[in-house]
Amino acid sequence: MKKIFTFFIAAMFAAGLYAQLVVEETGKVAVGYEGNASVVSDFAVNSKGLSAATAHIKSQGNTYGLYVDETLEEEPAPVYPPVPDGLMSPPLSYQYAVYAQTNPLESSCSYGLYGKSCSSSNLTWGRTFGLYGIAGKGKPGYNYGVFGTLHGTGNGAGVYGSSVSDDNGYDVGGRYAGFFRGDVIATGSIIGSITSRSDYRLKKNIKSLSDTQHSLDMVMLMNPIEYNLINRQRGEDEYGNPVYTYEGDEPTYTHKHFGLIAQELQDIFPNLVYEGVVGDGYLSVSYTELIPVLIRAIQELKAELDDAKTGGRITEDDTPASAVALRGLKTELFQNTPNPFSEKTVIACTVAENVKKAVLYVYDMSGKQISEYPVAERGETAVTIEGGSLDAGMYLYSLIADGKVIDTKRMILTK
Repeated sequence: MKKIFTFFIAAMFAAGLYAQLVVEETGKVAVGYEGNASVVSDFAVNSKGLSAATAHIKSQGNTYGLYVDETLEEEPAPVYPPVPDGLMSPPLSYQYAVYAQTNPLESSCSYGLYGKSCSSSNLTWGRTFGLYGIAGKGKPGYNYGVFGTLHGTGNGAGVYGSSVSDDNGYDVGGRYAGFFRGDVIATGSIIGSITSRSDYRLKKNIKSLSDTQHSLDMVMLMNPIEYNLINRQRGEDEYGNPVYTYEGDEPTYTHKHFGLIAQELQDIFPNLVYEGVVGDGYLSVSYTELIPVLIRAIQELKAELDDAKTGGRITEDDTPASAVALRGLKTELFQNTPNPFSEKTVIACTVAENVKKAVLYVYDMSGKQISEYPVAERGETAVTIEGGSLDAGMYLYSLIADGKVIDTKRMILTK
C-alpha cells in the first residue's frame, strides 16, 4: 500500500506539476531533484539537500526560496496579554508567516532566524539585505519593519547592529533597546538625551585644554552662522549610483538652523571635523566636543574680569593685594601689516611701563607654538616676522605680558 501511495504522488507531480518526486527507503523526500545521489535532508526541494539541514530548499532562477502567505479568514477577537513563550498553536489574534524557535545550549550560538546575503566580490549594482522587513497599514503608531525585544533579566540588546566584519556578538555591559558597534549615521533628527562615555579609565594622554589652546582666542575666531539646508532628492542612475537633484525652484528647507562652516572650523580645530563619515565626501562637525572649548573660554574670560576688578589686566605679581592700576599706555596688540604677507610683516604693540616680561608667541592653527619674540621695549614698539622662516598658511600670534594673554590675532602667509 505504501509503495502504491508513493507511486501515486510521484505520478501526480510528474503529470500535473512537472516536478520529480523522490522518496528514499529511509523516508527522506526530495521534490524537483533529478540527480542520482541519495537524498541527505529529510526534505529537499530542487536538490538532494544538505546533511546539516533537516529541510533544504534551493531556489531556481528568479524565484523565492520560500514564500509563505498567511491570512486569517475572519476578524479575531483581541487576546491579551501578549502570546507567551514556547511552542504553541497559532492563536486567534496573532499571525506568523514564519515562526522559528531554538533552544539555546551552553557554549553554543543560537539563532531564532538567521539571514545572510553575501557575494564573493563587490557588485556594481546589486544590493544585499541580511534581513529586510516592511510593515504598514496597521494601527497608526504600531507598525514595525523590524522589531526586537530583550527577554529575561540578563544584559543584552533588543537590536544589535555592527559594522565589524564577521562580528558574532559583543559584551554590551547593560540592557539596551539598541546597541551599535561602530559609527551610527542618522539623516534626520535624533530625539532624546545623548550621553558619551567619559570615564577616566578609558582615556590616556590627558592634559588640560589650556596647556595647548587659548580657548577664548579660538572661540573669537569662530564664525557662527544661520542657514537653511538644501532640499535634495536622492535618486539613482542606470547603474544604481546615487544621484541628487533639487526639488522645485527653491532648493532649501524652510526650517532655520544655526551652526558653523566645517571648512572654517577645520582651520581652528581640525580634530573636530570629520570627512566622508557616510561615504559621500562631505565634512561633519562634532558639536558636542566644542562644549569643553566653550567652558574653558568662559573660565578664561572670568579670570580676565577678575583681573580687571583689581585695577587692570596686568598686575605686579599674582597676589591681588599688590595689584596696581596701569599708568599711561595700556598693553595692547595690533593687527600685523601687511596681512596677508609673503616676505615679512610688522606686528605693532604697546607695552605698559610696569610690565616685567612681555613675549610675542606665534602658533600654528592647531595651537602648537612655532616661535617666540621677547619684547624688551616699553611703550609703542613692534616685532618683525620674516616670511622665509615659516611655511605658507594661516597662523595665530599672541602677546603675553607677565603670564597674562593680552590678545590673539590671525595672520596669513602666502608664497
